[in-house]
Amino acid sequence: MTLGEPSFTVGIEEEYLLVDRASRDLAASPPPEMLAECERRLRGRVAPEFLQTQIEVGTGVSNTMVRHAPS
Repeated sequence: MTLGEPSFTVGIEEEYLLVDRASRDLAASPPPEMLAECERRLRGRVAPEFLQTQIEVGTGVSNTMVRHAPS
């Protein structure tokens, strides 16, 4: 049995901590509407994280390193 070349994929995730503008402390409990608005503006590429004050923004999975212009 011969094995073909593996198909590698790549994706990028960025983690953001949400900060209170007035105190500059981490936001205690961001409003749920904020996450919904981020998801809407970033077309679903936003996800909540384990910490309430953290969100993740990710790219889709790609099988090439070539950058394509946004559609």
